[in-house]
Amino acid sequence: MTGLGLVSINNIAGKMRSTQAQATRKCSIDMSNLRAPVFIGTAFILLGATGMYLLLESQNGTFTGRLSHPLTAHAPIWGMTFAGMLGLGIWLLWNRSHAQTTWRPTYSGRRFRTIVLYTRSGCPLCDEAAELLGAYRRWLPPTTEVDIDLDHDLQERLGEEIPVIQVDGKTRFKGRISEVLLQRLIEGTPPLA
Repeated sequence: MTGLGLVSINNIAGKMRSTQAQATRKCSIDMSNLRAPVFIGTAFILLGATGMYLLLESQNGTFTGRLSHPLTAHAPIWGMTFAGMLGLGIWLLWNRSHAQTTWRPTYSGRRFRTIVLYTRSGCPLCDEAAELLGAYRRWLPPTTEVDIDLDHDLQERLGEEIPVIQVDGKTRFKGRISEVLLQRLIEGTPPLA
């Protein structure tokens, strides 16, 4: 009887952990998914622009390659295809830089007056922090990014602790930025009047 009770308690605890993980996943942003559209979006833009150029050149008669006949014979279809590729590429790149979260604080409105993100080149954690702050831009002021590689004093003071996020002059995050703690900071601060 005791063994059955223990199994039931373990099952309940496991289900609670699973529910917590699902709730956390629902309000978080998967940063790895945000990097893929950069390559794909850029490829669509380049292919679309190249296709449009070749289409225009074949219409003018200056492009006489093997593709000139299919391009001129079906110009409207190719034109729409290349324009669609351009549009999709632009949308993918725009969407990546304007990611948002599904999480919402109890009270809407902007918090804080300033946010400074100390970064350095070649820092993936810094890129991740910038993306995370961008996802919560609805409740945060515009982020000022400072490259510590350009300032020797900042290099000595911050060293390897980057990224560092200062909110209204107070250091709030160092190293990997916790999305849950950022949400708590936003939730725990009343909106500016």
